[in-house]
Amino acid sequence: MNLNGRGRMVLVLVGLLLVGTLVAVPGAQAFEGRGGDVVTIGPDEVIEDDLYVGAGTFTLEGTVQGDLVVFGGTLTINGTVEGDLIAAGQTVVVNGTVEDDARIAGYALTLPGTIADDVIAAGFSLESEEGASIGGDVVYAGYQALLNGDVGGNLRASSGAVRIVGAIEGDARVDVGGTEEGETIPSFYNFMPNVPTVPSVPPGLTVAEGAVIGGDLAYTANFRADVPAGAVAGDTDFSEYVPDVPESKER
Repeated sequence: MNLNGRGRMVLVLVGLLLVGTLVAVPGAQAFEGRGGDVVTIGPDEVIEDDLYVGAGTFTLEGTVQGDLVVFGGTLTINGTVEGDLIAAGQTVVVNGTVEDDARIAGYALTLPGTIADDVIAAGFSLESEEGASIGGDVVYAGYQALLNGDVGGNLRASSGAVRIVGAIEGDARVDVGGTEEGETIPSFYNFMPNVPTVPSVPPGLTVAEGAVIGGDLAYTANFRADVPAGAVAGDTDFSEYVPDVPESKER
């Protein structure tokens, strides 16, 4: 799989995550910080300011009335974030509600809950589960994406494997170029310690029966996707992937 274009996009997105964190740091405003091996915000706890957390394991059961910025290993959002969520960890799970944007990075990114605005994500695997709702756009760069939930805006994905099962109200622009049919998850990931389980997504672009794309579909791939009739309300544009060929240097 060619990683040149996707690799650059991952670096850009991770940079955006870090920049977003820096920009979000308040000056005169108040904020709260937590840290430790295990940090839990209980179900009755309300953080009235922005919350900054560094933890091996973090769980939000309560409410953060500002932004939540969290870095660690296993990060689980079961409660409510009334501002933005900025999270980076091995595992990021959003079961609850984010009332603004979510900028997340990690190995396994799982979104069963509700995100009111945009999702900007970079990682190995992104999974939007059935019943999940994303109100704005989804921008993703990584190895694979499984979109079972609904997206209220546009989709832009640069990945090796993308499967669309739910509804995308806007346009979908997908780059899965460089991925061959029959390709599987790289074997070296199976030998990494404590790697979270992720779904298996077939290489290239897959549009499942029952999926809906309300706008146009434009995708770049090594091979054409089997797009069900009526799944795309607008136009479908396929571009065959052309690998980068290094220019030879004249001697």
